[in-house]
Amino acid sequence: MIISGGTCTEKITEIEKRSLAGVTSRFIHYYYDPGGNKAGETVRHGTGGSAYYNHRWYVRDAQGNVLATYEVNNAANASAGTLKLKEHYMYGSSRLGIISRDQDADANKLTAVEETNLGNTYLFTFTRGNKFFEMRSIRHDQ
Repeated sequence: MIISGGTCTEKITEIEKRSLAGVTSRFIHYYYDPGGNKAGETVRHGTGGSAYYNHRWYVRDAQGNVLATYEVNNAANASAGTLKLKEHYMYGSSRLGIISRDQDADANKLTAVEETNLGNTYLFTFTRGNKFFEMRSIRHDQ
């Protein structure tokens, strides 16, 4: 394993895992915003013409909190694959949890269905079990 880079803020920018017998090589590159927060990462699996990439980007608010993550997987490059919204982060006064998604960012979000006497009706599918809440202990001293 080779770790290289290291920006002025001492962040790792690249990790390379060389292939062994029967194991494909892996190369990871990290991207950072001017505030030092991780803005994205690219993982290359394999080498040469058989290589494919997984890309992940982080959308942040002004304070640096992650609001959402987007991914493109198994693509020759970032523009070749399908951009998917993978996670939404829920906040109150602090982070409450994560909504796990696998939503195509380019697809229609709702499908119009023609209903008699109602015009177009939009159907939305809700799936249980996609929210993960974080529990924190609260102590009240009186």
